[in-house]
Amino acid sequence: MVSFISGVLKELISSEENISETIFILPSKRAGSFLLKELSALGAHHIFAPKVYSIEEFTEAVTSTGMIFDRDFIPVNIEALYEAFTSNPEEFKETPAYKFLTQ
Repeated sequence: MVSFISGVLKELISSEENISETIFILPSKRAGSFLLKELSALGAHHIFAPKVYSIEEFTEAVTSTGMIFDRDFIPVNIEALYEAFTSNPEEFKETPAYKFLTQ
């Protein structure tokens, strides 16, 4: 029986994808170790190892670069912001929310 990881690697190798430039995101570090071991067993030629992240490592890498915290992706309660602004506009302009939204 062929494992899922082994099947995916065989498919990538047969499609002549450049595996060195592929990024794998797996559920755990252990799965990443298995992927690299399987890749070395399947590889007929020498290649650079691809980047392999666990979900946790990938999340940390993405959040440390700020990619997740782009203004377009932050959920905002528009009604609460509007209510805070209309209740006291001058005071609202001093809040971190206003400064963040107007930067």
